[in-house]
Amino acid sequence: MVVSTVDKALRIVLLLENRDQMGITAMAKSLRIAPSTVHRLVASLAAHDFIAQDPESRKYRLGMAVFRIGSSVAARFGVRSAALRTMEVLAEESAETVNLGVLVRRQLYYVEKIQTNDPIRVDLQVGHAVPAHCTAMGKVILAYLPTHTREALFRTAALERRTPRSIGDRATLNRELEKIRQRGYARDDSELIEGISCIAAPILSAAGIAIAAISVAGPSSRMSSSRVKRLIPLVMKAARTTSTEIRGLGMTSFRP
Repeated sequence: MVVSTVDKALRIVLLLENRDQMGITAMAKSLRIAPSTVHRLVASLAAHDFIAQDPESRKYRLGMAVFRIGSSVAARFGVRSAALRTMEVLAEESAETVNLGVLVRRQLYYVEKIQTNDPIRVDLQVGHAVPAHCTAMGKVILAYLPTHTREALFRTAALERRTPRSIGDRATLNRELEKIRQRGYARDDSELIEGISCIAAPILSAAGIAIAAISVAGPSSRMSSSRVKRLIPLVMKAARTTSTEIRGLGMTSFRP
């Protein structure tokens, strides 16, 4: 037996899965539900953080409750647990913050981190979401997605610039992703946060599709060219090790 109110609320959540943002009227039209009903359901969903309202557009998007549940499921099926020990080793080897991230639509979500004790460090919290194209982890995941999937993600989206170094157009992004795929890792030098540099490598399924990514992040002042050269193989090794673990668990994809 389907409970009508629950069914309608879940349909709103599922509708927003493939949309950046939507207003009440658009949701009502798409779902063929009265706007007044959508308004009441949206209020309840927002109260429990399943959706959230953008303060500028006043439209709605998925909230952090959805991410927390998804992260819990992902952890239960092995992404986080498979990566954790390797991340700890990488943190010891690099003496920098190590992050694990996944792609949800065009956003890169941080699902785990091992933080250095150094007072000068990168401090992006687990659960934090940022534009994927502004990060090393996001770019390396995008580079290892099927072309049609990647193109669908960015077909109608403008590329937000977080800093003057952020990529701001799709042609430049596509060229960057091709280079990343050829070399097997990605870099971000002040593209997300001024003065912060990252190196990331993909966690790949047996089909060669990115499920997640691992990165080392630190102040740009510590990321000299010689140090970056030393860190790149360490990050790539950690990603390969985790990829092997993931395949052993039978995980083949992470839906972006």
